[in-house]
Amino acid sequence: MLNAVIIEGYVTNKVWHWGGDLCFRLASYRDPHLPQKPPPSVSTDHDQSADYMTVRVVGGAPGGLPVAIRPGQRVRVHGFLGSRPFRRTLTEVAQMTQGGPVGWKPGFDPTKSFIEDEVVEVIAEQILTLSRAQEEAGKGP
Repeated sequence: MLNAVIIEGYVTNKVWHWGGDLCFRLASYRDPHLPQKPPPSVSTDHDQSADYMTVRVVGGAPGGLPVAIRPGQRVRVHGFLGSRPFRRTLTEVAQMTQGGPVGWKPGFDPTKSFIEDEVVEVIAEQILTLSRAQEEAGKGP
């Protein structure tokens, strides 16, 4: 089966380490000939025209090479799609969204209720940093 990804975009301000892996969020803008995203139904703080995805660099660097990832940097990532289970308690979700649990019914324990989800991410095998000249050449006519 084929599982290959080549994606280009800008590193957002979200860069972190998870276990021994380097992770970052990538904002990628669709080419003009592709269907564009519909306008958002609610206002948010981030650019709604970009598609956002998580890139995970297993071991911190593809092929053992040092990787310096900086917010705002334009990169091209070669890799494959991977997924992993992701589980959070309702308490964790409430803390993320509201700063803490609010309005729980008596007898309800949000630490024992879970949201099961799947995280899909790009597992990087190669990361290329695009120079200004490469960015300009990629813009087209």
